[in-house]
Amino acid sequence: MPSSEPTNDAASMSNVDTFDVTETLAHALVAEQHPDLAERAVILADSGWDNAVFRLGDDLALRIPRRVEGAVLIDHERAWLPTILDGVPDFATGGLDASAHVRDGDPGCGYPWGWAVIPWHEGAVAASAPIDDVLDAADRLGRFLAAVHRPASGDAPANPWRGGPIAARASLLDEHLDRVEELGRSLGGVPVGDGDGDRDDGSVTRRRVEATFAELAAAASGDGAPLWLHGDLHPGNLIVHDAQLRAVIDFGDITAGDRATDLSIAWALFGDRADARARFREVAGTRRPIDDATWDRARAWAVALNVAYLQGEFTTPDRVAAAQRGLTAALSG
Repeated sequence: MPSSEPTNDAASMSNVDTFDVTETLAHALVAEQHPDLAERAVILADSGWDNAVFRLGDDLALRIPRRVEGAVLIDHERAWLPTILDGVPDFATGGLDASAHVRDGDPGCGYPWGWAVIPWHEGAVAASAPIDDVLDAADRLGRFLAAVHRPASGDAPANPWRGGPIAARASLLDEHLDRVEELGRSLGGVPVGDGDGDRDDGSVTRRRVEATFAELAAAASGDGAPLWLHGDLHPGNLIVHDAQLRAVIDFGDITAGDRATDLSIAWALFGDRADARARFREVAGTRRPIDDATWDRARAWAVALNVAYLQGEFTTPDRVAAAQRGLTAALSG
């Protein structure tokens, strides 16, 4: 699920900010720059905040930015994915497959930005597809992140929305709660506008969200040197096939910082399965143990990010439900 927040502060790369990406354009770009793939069918699979995704034949896909911010993220992937994924276990070796670039695309056919050819991962996003063995999923995602979360270079891409001090999210959390209320969406259990902070029945209210976030953010401080991060790890960026967690996609928010940002997936993906969260914490901390302060920051990120996903422009009903489950689990601990 593409983030509804601004992505990066890089300067515009052309004199346009958005572009209408169609199947016709996608096919033309492939035919011009990768003619050996030109006979493959091009079919729109998804159109999100930053990118349009097209299936290219049976085993490939295209990620083509719809706006300039997405183009910046594609360039970050092009520059850094080989480094980040080096030595990371794939599905066959107990981890997860990843949407690494198979080939790169450049401006052409009147289109102004770079784009990517990536593997097509059969299945559906975890926001809408059940997982039979959540402990296996916890192991696989834990191994994947344990390998990704290693010290980053000093020139890692900056991302003001991910990896920084969690306390700095407070004002943005308020903005997102306002937006959820404007949209009339529920945080989970009761509508956000009901906001009765004195309820003790586990209902999700705005006051409870704010109080839990404030408590966690105040109690937890950062730890150690910046580590590489996926940056946007949520159930819309995880692929499930045959009821098994199989792949991680969309590395556009690559950055360096506090791994608690990525670890927040534990609540959105595993919901009320505390045993799966515990397994994930153990395995993800194999190389660098995850202390209680880091885990509290991860839970605070889970509160903030699931509210962010609830107010997203391209949020689907399945992804709304996934964010509500994640927020409910994070508030429950």
